[in-house]
Amino acid sequence: MMIKSMTGYGKAAAELQNGKLTVEIRSINGKNADINVKTYLIPKDKEMEVRKRLAETLQRGTIDLFLTWEPNAAESAGKIDIPLAQEYYRQICSLGQSIGISNLTEQDPNYLMATILRMPDVIDSGKKDIITEDNWPSVLNAIDEAVGNLCAYRETEGEALYKDVTSRIGTILDIYDEIENYETER
Repeated sequence: MMIKSMTGYGKAAAELQNGKLTVEIRSINGKNADINVKTYLIPKDKEMEVRKRLAETLQRGTIDLFLTWEPNAAESAGKIDIPLAQEYYRQICSLGQSIGISNLTEQDPNYLMATILRMPDVIDSGKKDIITEDNWPSVLNAIDEAVGNLCAYRETEGEALYKDVTSRIGTILDIYDEIENYETER
């Protein structure tokens, strides 16, 4: 019989079209499968599928699933919404004229530019769904690979525990017969 530890760690990665997704799974001792999905990246409609997959394979333990996202350099750069920035500029100039500030752009054009860039939605940070229907199979493969790595870790840990426990039992059995020699002294 193979003894498996409930303590384990597994990691895998998926290369998606716009970056790298890293999956990490950690487990510790527990009677039931207590699964914690600690990420905002998994779409809500896919979370139950992931939980079921983890529960079926790992069965027991407190299991934490982490996903981290590293976008490609081109994806992490924000995009400037030029028409929106121009509209903010037009409104700021109009406001300046209406309150008596003439030629607002000559006073400090760098300050004006910095102000416009801080206005809402001028810079699109690119926060969009990272996991889509198209790349979902790649994400599932990475989750399965991480689960496989965690199971291998559990088996290795279980073998070490088995050796430790059996060696201690062997030591107890070896000195068991010597106990009777000390019985008369007690």
